[in-house]
Amino acid sequence: MSLRIVYGTAGTGKSTYLFQEIQQNLKQKKQANIKVITPEQFSFTLEKKLLDFAPASSVLSAEVITFNRMAYRILEEVGGKTKKHLTKSGRVMLLDEILLSQKNDFTFLGKTDENIEMIGTQITELKKHQVSVETLKEITKSTQDVYLQKKLQDIYKIYEAYATRIQDQYIDENDNLTILAELLEQSTQFQNCDIYLDEFVGFTTQEYHILRKLMKISKSITITICADNLEENTNPDHDIFYSNKQTASRLIKMAEDEDIIIEEPINLNSIIGDAKEQQRVVQRTKI
Repeated sequence: MSLRIVYGTAGTGKSTYLFQEIQQNLKQKKQANIKVITPEQFSFTLEKKLLDFAPASSVLSAEVITFNRMAYRILEEVGGKTKKHLTKSGRVMLLDEILLSQKNDFTFLGKTDENIEMIGTQITELKKHQVSVETLKEITKSTQDVYLQKKLQDIYKIYEAYATRIQDQYIDENDNLTILAELLEQSTQFQNCDIYLDEFVGFTTQEYHILRKLMKISKSITITICADNLEENTNPDHDIFYSNKQTASRLIKMAEDEDIIIEEPINLNSIIGDAKEQQRVVQRTKI
């Protein structure tokens, strides 16, 4: 079990580095088990890249997958699909009904398309960062700003009503990753595999919990980070890579907490710099 970070600024070839390594691993190992995890919007691009790099005979030993696909696959494998999934359109219908039936309970919220969309977005963010109904209630109580408190009370009331209505029949699609983190260790699909994460600019609380579990059950995890270095600047306003470095620091801290081996980071900035310097030397020599 190990964690390795491959970092470099834009154009240093982080994805290419990963897929060249995957290519070599597939050639050397007959029983390789490689997973490339990427955001939804990059899945097609990386699937094509994997096909370009992977030997035809080894294509079944590696695959590109997203966190959501992982969730559905784990639910199929270990169970947990006893409830129906509530889609985005189903959530809109339910929120519409709650706003109409409880309209006298809210100070600011009314039944409008804009409010329904806003509330849907709020619920998505609350679930992504695993803010429960109880937690939101405590935050609302402790808020000193009266105006903000009344707004939070409206959001809390509708969040509570929404959670109560779906708890016995439905699973909100935004809960898939929370369920994935809970069931991941029961799965055999990600045991002792080499995992690569590419094209992420950061992770939600749900995703960090999944990564913690993956660190414990996988053979290795390699993650690309877009940064000039991994040292956090004390003044984030002067460092465009500050949030990316925070992500790297949090991953390293997580690995330390779980007694995971932390490998030496791969600095592609220096590799590219050395290659360019060698090229300049060759050109000067020719002249």
